[in-house]
Amino acid sequence: RFAFGAKGGFFYMINLWFHAKVALFILIGLCSIKPTLTYLRWRDAIRRDPAFLPTPQAIAQTRRWVMWAAHLLIAIALCATLVARGIGA
Repeated sequence: RFAFGAKGGFFYMINLWFHAKVALFILIGLCSIKPTLTYLRWRDAIRRDPAFLPTPQAIAQTRRWVMWAAHLLIAIALCATLVARGIGA
């Protein structure tokens, strides 16, 4: 869409909302690193000890990271709408 779309690449390069959308996408990826590593540690711990349960603090912290990513996903949808309507260009 960027190179061969109807609006062309220049439309996206000057649109601030497009840049915000890409930045949010990268930020979500960075926010997902910690929960992913935590899930992998928990999986290994369960394989070693089937009775393993993560601490409530670890669950709360992991949930917090996932919720941040989920809320940022809503902002990506908003940015996509603004880009599609040509606002910010």
